[in-house]
Amino acid sequence: MRCVMGAKEKPEIPSEVVLKKKKKKKKKKKKKKKKKKKKKKKKKKKKKKKKKTEREKGSGKQNLVVSRKVSTDLV
Repeated sequence: MRCVMGAKEKPEIPSEVVLKKKKKKKKKKKKKKKKKKKKKKKKKKKKKKKKKTEREKGSGKQNLVVSRKVSTDLV
């Protein structure tokens, strides 16, 4: 169009065209990168070893019964 009308001459813009609003461009929101949380390592609690009493020294219930029998025989 400019070539036909000439570079120096500006065409008259009708008022309807001027009243049109420009479309606003939507800004794209930048996504924030989530920081990964470091997991805390749980410390394992050490179990205290229970000292066995004289009665519990034998492993299991059977030995307890046997030890009682032996003690009664001696008396």
